[in-house]
Amino acid sequence: MQEISTDPANTKVRIGLSDRQLQELFVTISNARGFINGSEMANVRAMCAAWDESAASGNARITEAIAAYKAREQLTQAFIAKYYTVVLFDIEAFLDEKSLPLFRAYMNDRRRRLANAGMTSWGSPVQNISAGTDTIDFHCRTN
Repeated sequence: MQEISTDPANTKVRIGLSDRQLQELFVTISNARGFINGSEMANVRAMCAAWDESAASGNARITEAIAAYKAREQLTQAFIAKYYTVVLFDIEAFLDEKSLPLFRAYMNDRRRRLANAGMTSWGSPVQNISAGTDTIDFHCRTN
């Protein structure tokens, strides 16, 4: 989706989109991005809420906050996977019979390339006690 939004002229030619279809594509992608961009802050808010509400202390309290972050992050990832299915369905719904197979071929090619690229994730910044302590100090503690 990032490539579609950063190189619209090439996307328009490659998939055979009209100006209207390209505009609808941008609106759909923008809505998806808005959710994704807000999800990390929601994960941090869940972590801080767990920190604030915890009766534990020391590493146990940090562990609870990290667990809340990870649980919210997993919820976000599952939702994003489902949401992108809906986004793709919405995009396919407004494509004409000429553009639809080109778009599907394009998306299949992108999926294959990403899978073959061996892309790795650095994961969330909150993975262990020391990183969690730094993150909680930065986001949650108000001294």
